[in-house]
Amino acid sequence: MENKNIPDILDRLADILQQNDSLPLTYLDSMQERDQVTGSTLPAGQLRRREEKLPEFLQQLGIRSMTLHDPANIETLLSTASNMAAQIGGTPHHYFHHSSFAGYFQTIFQQATTIGFADWSLFANASDYWDKLLTAVIKPLKTKELQFIFYLGNISSRPVFMVDEMLDIMGDFARYGQVTFIMDQQEMKKLWEALNGVNTARNDLWPFDIEERYKSLFNTMNVHKLVVYALNGVSLYSRKEQFNLTRRVMTVPVENAPNGRNNFINGYSLGLSLQLESALCIILGIIYYELITQHNISPSRHALLNHIKSWKDQQGVTTAQTPNL
Repeated sequence: MENKNIPDILDRLADILQQNDSLPLTYLDSMQERDQVTGSTLPAGQLRRREEKLPEFLQQLGIRSMTLHDPANIETLLSTASNMAAQIGGTPHHYFHHSSFAGYFQTIFQQATTIGFADWSLFANASDYWDKLLTAVIKPLKTKELQFIFYLGNISSRPVFMVDEMLDIMGDFARYGQVTFIMDQQEMKKLWEALNGVNTARNDLWPFDIEERYKSLFNTMNVHKLVVYALNGVSLYSRKEQFNLTRRVMTVPVENAPNGRNNFINGYSLGLSLQLESALCIILGIIYYELITQHNISPSRHALLNHIKSWKDQQGVTTAQTPNL
């Protein structure tokens, strides 16, 4: 398992951010309540990716975030679709069967680069909605360019057959784009136990080391990337590469922030939209997680570059212990 050189990755990310001032992208976020400066008033030094609130009708489908190419009519398109969804009413099932609304769905998803889904364990009917979204909207697009981001959350309250069903649905999405499956170590432990029919106490030694567990889980799933977030780092498993990235341990409020994962996905999605390599996407996700969680503001390019410098300066100073599983 390769341990990536963090200073080298930070240097390369800094170079890329300095070259990308204006990004023709709109990021739609269900948690978008941050301070930000957008549009033509954006001062020099800002990373120009507009952020907006994710429309309610997309949230009802269990979508947490989306990145869209930024055509001139995107605000009008989303507003019109939202008004029509309100007129249709009912459950999201009605959206899929409404011929006029289906056209808006197609147009919106044709502009998408990334789609991040909600916490499966907390969202009722998620498997049903996402399966219908794939069948009615994604498949007809006839593209394999979309980036899908899933996380299952705490599966303890769900029967194993439902977990298996959701993993199969993720595999179906993988036929129409790239699937990233994100979890933390405790979620990974619970998933491994559920799929293997065991139940270990928190501090019990597992039958083989943590790295083998990651490999075992990844090999059972038809996804392109498995990202496991831990207290002191992030591990990635894919068919092409497998590596560890160390990270700084932040203060307790930051580490336990309820929107931490959403903030990580914000930065990770930006990296995917820029078509960066996996290590750079993850590092960008970590930086967004730290900055947004601490300051509740969409980071400027200046803030991103300063954060990278601070991280580099602390390399070799701050150390962390592997958390108990």
